[in-house]
Amino acid sequence: MPTINRLLVLKSGDSVELLETSAMTGGAYVRSRFVFAAGGLRAPSHIHPLQEEKFEIVSGRLTYFLDGKRHVAEAGTTVTLPPGIVHRHYGEDEKEDAVTIETVTPGLDWDYVLENLFGLGAEGSFNAISLPAFLIMQAAKMKAAFYAGYIMPVWFQKPAAKALAPLLYRLGYRAVHKRFSGEER
Repeated sequence: MPTINRLLVLKSGDSVELLETSAMTGGAYVRSRFVFAAGGLRAPSHIHPLQEEKFEIVSGRLTYFLDGKRHVAEAGTTVTLPPGIVHRHYGEDEKEDAVTIETVTPGLDWDYVLENLFGLGAEGSFNAISLPAFLIMQAAKMKAAFYAGYIMPVWFQKPAAKALAPLLYRLGYRAVHKRFSGEER
Protein backbone atom coordinates (compact mmCIF):
# COMPACT_ATOMS: atom_id res chain seq x y z
CA MET A 1 0.00 0.00 0.00
CA PRO A 2 1.53 3.36 -0.98
CA THR A 3 2.55 5.62 1.89
CA ILE A 4 1.47 9.26 2.15
CA ASN A 5 3.76 12.04 3.39
CA ARG A 6 6.97 10.09 2.68
CA LEU A 7 9.44 12.23 0.77
CA LEU A 8 11.40 10.43 -1.95
CA VAL A 9 14.31 12.48 -3.28
CA LEU A 10 16.39 11.71 -6.36
CA LYS A 11 20.11 12.51 -6.54
CA SER A 12 19.16 15.35 -8.90
CA GLY A 13 17.20 16.97 -6.05
CA ASP A 14 13.82 16.30 -7.65
CA SER A 15 11.30 14.81 -5.23
CA VAL A 16 7.80 13.45 -4.83
CA GLU A 17 5.57 13.06 -1.81
CA LEU A 18 2.19 11.31 -2.04
CA LEU A 19 -0.57 13.42 -0.49
CA GLU A 20 -3.62 11.28 -1.36
CA THR A 21 -3.59 7.73 -2.69
CA SER A 22 -5.98 6.14 -5.11
CA ALA A 23 -7.42 4.04 -2.27
CA MET A 24 -8.09 7.18 -0.21
CA THR A 25 -10.08 8.78 -3.06
CA GLY A 26 -11.97 5.66 -4.13
CA GLY A 27 -9.87 5.56 -7.30
CA ALA A 28 -10.93 9.05 -8.38
CA TYR A 29 -7.41 10.55 -8.34
CA VAL A 30 -3.90 10.49 -6.90
CA ARG A 31 -2.48 13.74 -5.54
CA SER A 32 1.22 14.35 -4.92
CA ARG A 33 3.65 17.18 -4.27
CA PHE A 34 6.41 17.37 -6.87
CA VAL A 35 9.53 19.46 -6.60
CA PHE A 36 11.26 19.87 -9.94
CA ALA A 37 14.75 20.84 -8.77
CA ALA A 38 16.59 23.76 -10.33
CA GLY A 39 18.67 22.19 -13.08
CA GLY A 40 17.21 18.79 -12.15
CA LEU A 41 15.62 15.92 -14.00
CA ARG A 42 13.83 16.57 -17.26
CA ALA A 43 10.99 14.09 -17.69
CA PRO A 44 11.20 12.57 -21.17
CA SER A 45 8.31 12.75 -23.61
CA HIS A 46 5.57 10.34 -22.59
CA ILE A 47 1.86 9.57 -22.88
CA HIS A 48 -0.73 8.67 -20.24
CA PRO A 49 -3.36 6.88 -22.34
CA LEU A 50 -6.03 6.76 -19.62
CA GLN A 51 -5.23 9.62 -17.27
CA GLU A 52 -5.33 13.39 -17.12
CA GLU A 53 -2.36 15.01 -15.39
CA LYS A 54 -2.85 18.39 -13.73
CA PHE A 55 -0.14 20.56 -12.13
CA GLU A 56 -0.92 23.45 -9.79
CA ILE A 57 2.22 25.60 -9.76
CA VAL A 58 2.89 26.58 -6.13
CA SER A 59 6.21 28.34 -6.72
CA GLY A 60 8.78 28.64 -9.46
CA ARG A 61 8.03 28.01 -13.12
CA LEU A 62 7.17 24.77 -14.87
CA THR A 63 8.10 24.24 -18.51
CA TYR A 64 5.94 21.79 -20.37
CA PHE A 65 5.68 20.63 -23.95
CA LEU A 66 2.26 19.64 -25.21
CA ASP A 67 1.94 18.39 -28.78
CA GLY A 68 5.46 19.63 -29.45
CA LYS A 69 4.78 23.22 -28.34
CA ARG A 70 6.74 24.73 -25.45
CA HIS A 71 4.86 26.53 -22.66
CA VAL A 72 5.94 28.03 -19.33
CA ALA A 73 3.54 28.08 -16.37
CA GLU A 74 4.07 30.60 -13.57
CA ALA A 75 3.32 30.22 -9.86
CA GLY A 76 -0.42 30.49 -9.20
CA THR A 77 -1.44 28.83 -12.47
CA THR A 78 -2.69 25.34 -13.28
CA VAL A 79 -1.64 23.21 -16.25
CA THR A 80 -3.83 20.35 -17.50
CA LEU A 81 -2.29 17.67 -19.70
CA PRO A 82 -5.04 15.56 -21.30
CA PRO A 83 -4.85 11.78 -21.71
CA GLY A 84 -3.40 10.37 -24.92
CA ILE A 85 -1.28 13.43 -25.76
CA VAL A 86 2.54 13.33 -25.88
CA HIS A 87 4.00 15.69 -23.29
CA ARG A 88 6.97 16.35 -21.03
CA HIS A 89 7.68 18.73 -18.15
CA TYR A 90 10.45 20.07 -15.93
CA GLY A 91 11.47 23.06 -13.82
CA GLU A 92 12.11 26.11 -16.00
CA ASP A 93 14.83 27.79 -13.97
CA GLU A 94 18.39 26.76 -13.23
CA LYS A 95 18.28 28.66 -9.89
CA GLU A 96 14.75 28.14 -8.51
CA ASP A 97 12.85 24.90 -7.89
CA ALA A 98 9.38 24.48 -9.35
CA VAL A 99 7.06 23.23 -6.60
CA THR A 100 3.80 21.73 -7.85
CA ILE A 101 0.80 19.76 -6.71
CA GLU A 102 0.06 17.05 -9.26
CA THR A 103 -3.39 15.47 -9.54
CA VAL A 104 -3.76 12.46 -11.82
CA THR A 105 -7.32 11.45 -12.73
CA PRO A 106 -8.44 8.66 -12.49
CA GLY A 107 -6.02 7.46 -9.83
CA LEU A 108 -5.69 3.85 -10.97
CA ASP A 109 -2.31 2.74 -9.52
CA TRP A 110 -0.38 5.95 -10.25
CA ASP A 111 0.61 6.10 -6.56
CA TYR A 112 2.40 2.75 -6.91
CA VAL A 113 4.13 3.93 -10.09
CA LEU A 114 5.42 7.12 -8.43
CA GLU A 115 6.44 5.45 -5.19
CA ASN A 116 8.41 2.70 -6.91
CA LEU A 117 10.08 4.81 -9.62
CA PHE A 118 11.13 7.52 -7.17
CA GLY A 119 12.02 4.90 -4.54
CA LEU A 120 14.41 3.22 -6.96
CA GLY A 121 15.81 6.60 -7.98
CA ALA A 122 16.28 7.66 -4.35
CA GLU A 123 18.31 4.48 -3.79
CA GLY A 124 20.46 5.42 -6.75
CA SER A 125 19.22 2.57 -8.93
CA PHE A 126 18.75 5.09 -11.73
CA ASN A 127 18.45 8.82 -12.16
CA ALA A 128 15.92 8.69 -14.95
CA ILE A 129 13.29 6.13 -15.85
CA SER A 130 15.23 3.13 -17.10
CA LEU A 131 13.99 1.04 -19.99
CA PRO A 132 13.86 -2.24 -17.96
CA ALA A 133 11.83 -0.64 -15.13
CA PHE A 134 9.52 0.95 -17.66
CA LEU A 135 8.95 -2.34 -19.54
CA ILE A 136 8.39 -4.42 -16.40
CA MET A 137 5.75 -1.95 -15.20
CA GLN A 138 3.89 -2.46 -18.46
CA ALA A 139 4.29 -6.23 -18.33
CA ALA A 140 2.95 -6.30 -14.76
CA LYS A 141 -0.22 -4.72 -16.15
CA MET A 142 0.04 -1.57 -14.09
CA LYS A 143 -3.26 0.16 -14.85
CA ALA A 144 -1.60 3.58 -14.83
CA ALA A 145 0.89 2.56 -17.49
CA PHE A 146 2.45 5.37 -19.38
CA TYR A 147 4.21 5.04 -22.67
CA ALA A 148 7.51 6.64 -23.51
CA GLY A 149 7.16 7.77 -27.10
CA TYR A 150 10.87 8.52 -27.30
CA ILE A 151 12.01 4.91 -26.75
CA MET A 152 10.08 3.07 -29.44
CA PRO A 153 6.72 3.43 -31.19
CA VAL A 154 3.82 3.12 -28.76
CA TRP A 155 2.21 0.29 -30.76
CA PHE A 156 5.39 -1.77 -30.24
CA GLN A 157 5.85 -1.15 -26.51
CA LYS A 158 3.23 -3.57 -25.12
CA PRO A 159 4.41 -6.61 -27.13
CA ALA A 160 8.06 -5.77 -26.36
CA ALA A 161 7.26 -5.57 -22.65
CA LYS A 162 5.38 -8.86 -22.74
CA ALA A 163 8.25 -10.60 -24.53
CA LEU A 164 11.00 -9.22 -22.27
CA ALA A 165 9.15 -9.42 -18.94
CA PRO A 166 10.19 -12.97 -17.96
CA LEU A 167 13.88 -12.17 -18.45
CA LEU A 168 13.63 -8.81 -16.70
CA TYR A 169 11.78 -10.42 -13.78
CA ARG A 170 14.53 -13.05 -13.44
CA LEU A 171 17.07 -10.20 -13.41
CA GLY A 172 15.28 -8.71 -10.39
CA TYR A 173 13.16 -5.99 -11.98
CA ARG A 174 9.74 -5.53 -10.41
CA ALA A 175 6.85 -3.16 -11.04
CA VAL A 176 6.13 -2.87 -7.32
CA HIS A 177 8.83 -3.47 -4.72
CA LYS A 178 8.04 -4.70 -1.22
CA ARG A 179 10.47 -2.19 0.36
CA PHE A 180 8.45 0.72 -1.06
CA SER A 181 4.85 -0.44 -1.17
CA GLY A 182 4.75 -3.41 1.19
CA GLU A 183 4.00 -5.84 -1.63
CA GLU A 184 5.68 -7.14 -4.74
CA ARG A 185 4.48 -7.55 -8.31
